[in-house]
Amino acid sequence: QVQDALPAAAVVQLLDDGQAVSVRSSALSPADSGAFVDALEQVAGPLIATDTQINTIGPVLGKQLLTSSVLALTVSFAAVALYISARYARLYAALALLALAHDVLITSGLFAWLGLFAGVEVNSLFAVALLTLAGYSVNDTVVVFDRIREQQRLLPDLSVEDQVDRAVDGTLTRSIYTSLSTEIPILALILFGGASLQWFAVALFVGIAVGAWSSVAVVPPLLPLMGGRLPQRAASSGVVA
Repeated sequence: QVQDALPAAAVVQLLDDGQAVSVRSSALSPADSGAFVDALEQVAGPLIATDTQINTIGPVLGKQLLTSSVLALTVSFAAVALYISARYARLYAALALLALAHDVLITSGLFAWLGLFAGVEVNSLFAVALLTLAGYSVNDTVVVFDRIREQQRLLPDLSVEDQVDRAVDGTLTRSIYTSLSTEIPILALILFGGASLQWFAVALFVGIAVGAWSSVAVVPPLLPLMGGRLPQRAASSGVVA
C-alpha cells in the first residue's frame, strides 16, 4: 500500500517490524515532499512528526561519495600491487591490476548503461560491491599464480606457454565450482533480498562472474606474451596449497 503513494522509481524499506518506513526516491521539491507525506499518511496513517525526516543528497554529497569510493578502490589496488610484487614479481602485479581494472570497469559500465536506459541509481553499497568483487577476483588470480609458480618449480624446462596451460587446467574446475557456489546465494539475494539490496547483489553477481573469467582467461594468456617466467628466487619458493 505504501508503494502506491510513491513515485514509480521509489524504493521502500520497512524498519522496526513495520513500525517505520524508509523511502528513497529522486529529488523532490518542498511542495512535492509535502504532497508525498500527505499521500503517505492517507495510506499508512498519521506519522510521528518528531521522527519524520526528509534528507536530500545533492551534488556535493554525491561528489563526496564518488571521491570516497575512488579513494577506497585506489588504496585497495595499491595494496594488491604491493602484495603481489613482494610475493611474485612486478609483472604479475601489473597483470593483477589489469584484471582488477577489467572487472571494475565492466561492472561499472553495466551500471552506467542501466542508469542511462533504466534509471538505476547507485549508492555507497555499489562501492562496497566493487571492493568485494575486487577481493574475490584477486583471490582467484593468486591461486592461478601459485599454480604457475608450482609448474615453474617442478617443470622448469617447459615453455611458459605450457606451464600456464597446465596451471589453468589445474585451477579451472576449482574456479568454476567456487564461483557457482558463491553466485547461487547472491542470486537468492537478488530475487528475495528486497529492493534496497537488489542492485548491490546484481553488482556482486556480475562482478564475480567477470572476475572468474578474467582470472583464467585474461591474465594467464598475457604471461607468455610478456615473458612471464618468475625470477628463480620466487619460482623456487614454497607453494600455497
